[in-house]
Amino acid sequence: MRSFNSNGTLRWAFGLSGLGNGPAAIDSSGHIYIGTDDYGGYASLYCFNSNGTTKWQLNWGSDYTYSCPVFDVNGNIYIGNSGKHYSDPEIESDFLSLNAEDGSTRWSYHMGPVNSCGAALDQSTRIYIATLNQDLYVLNSNGTLGWSYGLNGEGFSSPSIDSNGRAYVGCGRELSDSRYLRAFNTNGTLLWSYETDSSVNSCPAIDSNNRIYFGAMTGDNNVYCLNSNGSLSWSYKTGETVQGHAIIGSDGKVYVGANDNNLYCFNSTGSFSWSYECGLSIYASAAMDSSGRICYGSLDNVFYVIDQAPTQTPTITPTWDTRTPTYTATETPTLTPTPTITPTPTATAISTITPTGAPTPVPPTPAPATSTPTAQMSPTSTPSATPPAPTPIPPLIVDPGPLTAGERFTLGIILNENITKPFDFYLLAETPAAVYTIYLNGKIKKGITPIFKNVLKFNAPYFKTVSPRVMIPASMKGKTITFYTAVIDAGKKPPIKKLSELTPNTLYVIMMDKKTVMVGQ
Repeated sequence: MRSFNSNGTLRWAFGLSGLGNGPAAIDSSGHIYIGTDDYGGYASLYCFNSNGTTKWQLNWGSDYTYSCPVFDVNGNIYIGNSGKHYSDPEIESDFLSLNAEDGSTRWSYHMGPVNSCGAALDQSTRIYIATLNQDLYVLNSNGTLGWSYGLNGEGFSSPSIDSNGRAYVGCGRELSDSRYLRAFNTNGTLLWSYETDSSVNSCPAIDSNNRIYFGAMTGDNNVYCLNSNGSLSWSYKTGETVQGHAIIGSDGKVYVGANDNNLYCFNSTGSFSWSYECGLSIYASAAMDSSGRICYGSLDNVFYVIDQAPTQTPTITPTWDTRTPTYTATETPTLTPTPTITPTPTATAISTITPTGAPTPVPPTPAPATSTPTAQMSPTSTPSATPPAPTPIPPLIVDPGPLTAGERFTLGIILNENITKPFDFYLLAETPAAVYTIYLNGKIKKGITPIFKNVLKFNAPYFKTVSPRVMIPASMKGKTITFYTAVIDAGKKPPIKKLSELTPNTLYVIMMDKKTVMVGQ
């Protein structure tokens, strides 16, 4: 965890007990909160003073704290924690309200795992929470259930609430047919749904005219602007997934990052203003400081601050379509909150992290050219030959980039054939020590787990670049990693004793590919 001055110099650093996965949050008193993932241990929620000293720390009885805290006007904290990996659809977790002074529990409510974006509060301090179990919950300020709604798609997006109290939430999942932005009245009835071509993971941003801005995932790649009645105002197609949240400047300009490595700026009319290209994808949302500077991070391990428009790139006209929102509503049964859980705060010491510089690469010296005399050949007659048959294109490809010890890496997944029956999808990495499941958002979990289950069908072509959120250990230098991607009959397990035995001809395998790469220096 690091804090920087406005000129980019380091203010302080603190060594967390695990991976700081969810976004950090700052309350009105300047306290900083962040949750950690501690694989196999105890996840924590930290509260720091503005100078970097620890105010308190809670150790959950779980592996993951993935949700971003939010705060009410009295400083109370609202956060979800998860007992297992957030992407497991069968797990449940607790949503809690904590006292800001010491982190003690005010109340808790048992529900499905909460996404990393966190909850939203309306003017009556009602709390809106979307879960990965495909439900939207609205809790009263005392922790009782107001209403809930089945989203028919995982709630990766945090809800947003406009000036009229209407709530908006994105849902869906990649390789799924349920992909919407949904709008709700304060009583829980569904106002409208806007269908996209892929899941909506970004938290909707709302301007002063109650227009809604959001992005869509792989296969769609658009930034959308909808009117408050659900009709399309404009859309703009980027080169890759848009999963970060848009931010809106005081002048009405809209800023959003995409996985095509660009931060985009649009005018409120949807016309392109400028873009700035980074070294790798932009997963996280940008933020704007009090001076109007745009701050964001990229998977190239660089934190960027833009204080003026970069050199403008060619203008691209926004796209328009004629889709209209659908209007349906159903309500789910009321649930009963569970008893309060009281964690015990514990303190830990501060440790400073000192960044290290990367060596400057030296280009190789080209070898001098040599001339070779050419022999004179007598003409001969060559019999006509049948042209070689074209090389068939594999139906599924995993394409790892170069692997370097101490650095991150990327994987490409390419699907070239339609999948016409129910399937489970796997993306795995086998090292000498263990096998790991790689999720499309970059998370890694030890063991073999399908990252998508019982998908009914899927149409090609599909391409996805995955950037795992870990560095290759230095101890892996000179060793190999084998990457597998596999489409397996839904609910089936191939009859193999070890992963290396898996082939395209193995029982229950619809299609698969694997590549082995040696880790370099």
